[in-house]
Amino acid sequence: MWRLTSPISPQKHTSKEFWTAIIVIRVKFSWNLVKLYLLWKGLVTFWIDCGRTLIGLESVAAFGVDLVRGAKTLELIKEHGIPAGKTLFAGVVDGRNIWANDLAASVAIVEELQSKLGAENVVVSTSCSLLHSAVDLKNETKLDAELKSWMAFAAQKLHEVVALANAVSGKKDEEFFSSNAAAQESRRNSPRVHNKAVKEAVSTLRLSNLSCIK
Repeated sequence: MWRLTSPISPQKHTSKEFWTAIIVIRVKFSWNLVKLYLLWKGLVTFWIDCGRTLIGLESVAAFGVDLVRGAKTLELIKEHGIPAGKTLFAGVVDGRNIWANDLAASVAIVEELQSKLGAENVVVSTSCSLLHSAVDLKNETKLDAELKSWMAFAAQKLHEVVALANAVSGKKDEEFFSSNAAAQESRRNSPRVHNKAVKEAVSTLRLSNLSCIK
């Protein structure tokens, strides 16, 4: 930890002194966070693909990867694996939106990774922090049942993580998975999502129709 020798305030210091002190504090705080991560020795990436260099680091104990927006990362791991003795936190539950996970598709991904890396080396996870999602769907009292069945907020996403982890461990909740599959099918085919007139109109668009492109 660090300690300031005197209080910092705009009234007692020049503007330059004040902002210099603030920068020093922020740099020291950031470095302490870095040291905390290094103690855990975990590498977490999200929203992007990570290259072979990162996924091949020997100095970390675990890799947390976004497998929702990191399709290339998934293929990279399937082809090259990760260093022996490391753990993969497979981010198959999208932490960045409000929609329910396709559990069947996620199970297939996790099982494929387990067969490549070993079941003991793969942990089901969200693709990123859940701070980007609303908290709990139960608080939404004005949404109809069909729409709510398509959705998952942070609390529900945690339930999905647990359900997926149980499923790949041989303890699948058949009722929960069946309900999820029905909701996925409902959303895929619902006119609330797919507007035929809009699709037809979009299909006729050409670059020449866009005034911003010359």
